[in-house]
Amino acid sequence: ADPRPKILVTAHLGAWDLAILWATRVEGRRGAVVQRRFDNRLLQQLVERARDRLGDTIDKAGAATEALARLRAGQSVAMIVDESAGPRGGWVEWFGRPASTHRLPAALALATGCP
Repeated sequence: ADPRPKILVTAHLGAWDLAILWATRVEGRRGAVVQRRFDNRLLQQLVERARDRLGDTIDKAGAATEALARLRAGQSVAMIVDESAGPRGGWVEWFGRPASTHRLPAALALATGCP
């Protein structure tokens, strides 16, 4: 029921990019999903055509600026966050072990007030 755009986070499970379809259908406005471009150009084009029906795509490289703009424009943004963010990530305990996670969802929420 919250009218604000959402920051949707998920893992590489099932059809994760359908998260933006949920946001689009429930909220009645187009959303975007952050993606890493495939090295194979033809595969990338095929995936983009399929995802275009669901919502827009944001390239992972430089995603922060674009995601922030989308949220400020009223669009929800979905992203996967189960990959290691490396030494620059935010460190959390996961099953008793330190794990590096992406800071972008939290930074976007703080910057925009979006849930």
